[in-house]
Amino acid sequence: MTARQLTLLALIFLASTLPAYPRDGGPDRGPLFGAYIAGGIKGGQIAGQNAWMAGGGASFATMRLIHLGVEGYTMASDVISPIHDPSGGDQYLHMAYGGFKAELVFIRFGSSSINIPLLLGAGTAGVSPMPVMENNNLRNWNPFPKGGSFIVVAEPGAFLDIRLARLIHLVGGASYRMVGLSKVPGMENSDFNGWHGYAALRIGWY
Repeated sequence: MTARQLTLLALIFLASTLPAYPRDGGPDRGPLFGAYIAGGIKGGQIAGQNAWMAGGGASFATMRLIHLGVEGYTMASDVISPIHDPSGGDQYLHMAYGGFKAELVFIRFGSSSINIPLLLGAGTAGVSPMPVMENNNLRNWNPFPKGGSFIVVAEPGAFLDIRLARLIHLVGGASYRMVGLSKVPGMENSDFNGWHGYAALRIGWY
């Protein structure tokens, strides 16, 4: 993924905000300005294997239209590398990334909305003989594995934001991860790319 492609994604996202500005206010549309924290999980495939990532972030919401903030994710399940260690044992993928997130409130209906987020960030990915999960705990989690590769990430998506209570929102949808510059042994950039489902809980006023 080149810098030109990343720039094009950002321009498409910004251009799509033009027709989406809310036409009127109302008690269900929320405040003009707000903020929230979020925690969530993504499920999809990496290198043809089921993979889960967990993470969260914090954002400011402006004019009931744009959310700006930071967001990051890390591996929360085991993905086996196609390359074995010198002793013939399995090696496991360790990956973490994060960056700047911009999110458009595209369609609003009552206290819910359809939003279009775009995450642009960077991180690391590498392999280790230690699995991420051990006894269902992230005991061996390592965001910076030995010999890890620097990666850049772009994730556009779409999801439904449902306000459950004044300060609690449930979010669910899908996004598409695109990874560039990866040099993980035995894996290509395309092994990281793909659709994944997303669910999160947001707490804040927006």
